[in-house]
Amino acid sequence: MPCTLECLAEILREKLAQHGLDELTEEIVSRFADRVGGERVYIARRPRSEWAERNAQLRREFNGRNHAELARKYRLSRSRIYDILKD
Repeated sequence: MPCTLECLAEILREKLAQHGLDELTEEIVSRFADRVGGERVYIARRPRSEWAERNAQLRREFNGRNHAELARKYRLSRSRIYDILKD
């Protein structure tokens, strides 16, 4: 099930309450909805800083024939695997 704005609000409530900042949840969610409401939003699984490490590992594991296996393992499309390998 995709995480909706309600899912984001739930995560924020939980984490901000740990720091006594639970009143910020509604403001953050409201501002986020104002900015991106009605649009598709892509959120990467990992921060960009981790991509280089992942890509280096992927290149080490590549044996010339295992594009599909790497795509499954790293949850990427085969075309993205090709892109990473040619960089």
